[in-house]
Amino acid sequence: MWFITTGHNKVRFYLPNGSTVLVNKIEWINEIKTEKMEYYSSEPFVKDPQQAISALYEAGVKGYSTKLKAKEFAKTLPIGTWKYLQLK
Repeated sequence: MWFITTGHNKVRFYLPNGSTVLVNKIEWINEIKTEKMEYYSSEPFVKDPQQAISALYEAGVKGYSTKLKAKEFAKTLPIGTWKYLQLK
């Protein structure tokens, strides 16, 4: 599932009407550890994608089944910074 976010430090998600919302129920982390590696980033990762998708739908944020569909929506937004976020 693809979502459109702002490019700000505090990630806000775009609603279908073009406004943004901060979804506080999403837990963000800056590191991922696996058996083979540790990955750190200044860009946050979503800790639990399924929980995040549920929180986004509760907040009224629409997800898109493909990146192309997300891009079509993003083109309707005012000129500014936005990013794609894919949650599986």
